[in-house]
Amino acid sequence: MANPLSNLPQRLLGKTKAIVKLMIRRARQLIQNSRGRYHGLSNEDVISYQAVTSPLTQINLHGRQIVNSMDFLPDKYSLSGSDFMQGPHVDFAKQYVQRGDDPSWDYTQTTYYQLALQGRLPFPIIGECQARMRCQKFIWMIEQLRRHGYQPKTFGAIVVVPTTEGNWMVINGKHRMAAMIALGHTNIDVFIGFDNEVRAQFKQLAESVWPRSTYSRSFEAMESLGKVNREKAGEIQELIQQIKQAKLETWANIYHPLPFYEFGNLTTQVSPDTSYKRLQMILDAADGDVVDKRVLDLGCNLGFYSFSLANRGAKVTSVELRSDYHDISKRIVELYDMNVRFRNDSLTPELVNEVGDVDITLCFSMIQWVIDQQGMDYGKQILKTISERSRLLLFDVSVNHGAACLLCPGGQELVYVYDFLADATTYTDIQCIGQVHPYGNDTRYVFACKHA
Repeated sequence: MANPLSNLPQRLLGKTKAIVKLMIRRARQLIQNSRGRYHGLSNEDVISYQAVTSPLTQINLHGRQIVNSMDFLPDKYSLSGSDFMQGPHVDFAKQYVQRGDDPSWDYTQTTYYQLALQGRLPFPIIGECQARMRCQKFIWMIEQLRRHGYQPKTFGAIVVVPTTEGNWMVINGKHRMAAMIALGHTNIDVFIGFDNEVRAQFKQLAESVWPRSTYSRSFEAMESLGKVNREKAGEIQELIQQIKQAKLETWANIYHPLPFYEFGNLTTQVSPDTSYKRLQMILDAADGDVVDKRVLDLGCNLGFYSFSLANRGAKVTSVELRSDYHDISKRIVELYDMNVRFRNDSLTPELVNEVGDVDITLCFSMIQWVIDQQGMDYGKQILKTISERSRLLLFDVSVNHGAACLLCPGGQELVYVYDFLADATTYTDIQCIGQVHPYGNDTRYVFACKHA
């Protein structure tokens, strides 16, 4: 009688081969499914540049190379990081401007149309009908720009981001940029975006693609983002080492991100998504325009919101009790020449009155510490003074979670914070505009408060 175990190695080898074949087939299917199809961005929890109108900076289109942004298509089809001037958008626009009145010109013969038909441009297209509609919308845009001019404050601005190589990467408004080039413009007003915000915008998308090696061009383009402060590189590196050695937080280098290229590798105690999500809420509540707005950032920590808003043209006063944070933030102001005034002070009604009338006040996850040390009445007195001095208050507070948190019956946190604000301030328009989860397992409701 044959030994049943004698064929065991051969059976195991056969099963292993079958599993490997299945895995290869599955990987090919995943790649095939993604091939020629753009991975769209989620509109949630990211900094949106779709309707940016200010502040605008004029750039020369021939002053430095313009490259395509990340499209997260497989490398074989990707335009990520490629020369925008030689790309399908500019080629189509130039052909239309030069030959659009010629009856023999057929846009379906352009590279742009062929790529759109195949789903290989950075927007979702399915089928011939949608590809034709996309081309016709492009033509309509070119005509609008030719007849009425570029109106960024009406239709949104072209957005570019600097790269470490000194190029401009187009993040939003590729069609407008291509049309402007085809129409002969050399100087154009753009919004210069920020590399840290763009990375945050693409983070979830970048983590979702598989296998990562198939999208190397997109990752290379994303990693090239950043405006490098070469003039003060040595001093910045010294400050980074100082931050690491200071052990400012329990399990990370810093509390929330610092929005500068050189500080991108520092770890953060709270989820970076929390900071960017709050920033988007601030911008939405301010209708996207903070140019020349007076901002008071209370409990600013190292100044993520202060720097992010100052970069957009706001005039910021920031208050932080911890002297180690304050000293680092002041040093960053000097290194990057930021329009932010940091104050190392306790939060009091007198301080709010001393700062004076402001357009926006930020008070995130810090009033509970004042109440813990000075009592509820004192905390409410501060909020009342803020409401008398600030047109808009962006606010959240820790309830039922974390040290020094406020307490209420479980499940009533949202109502509790609303009633707390209604009682403590003179604001008549109090709206919950979202929620954040700084530590993953807690919820903090963000409110926008203003006078109706």
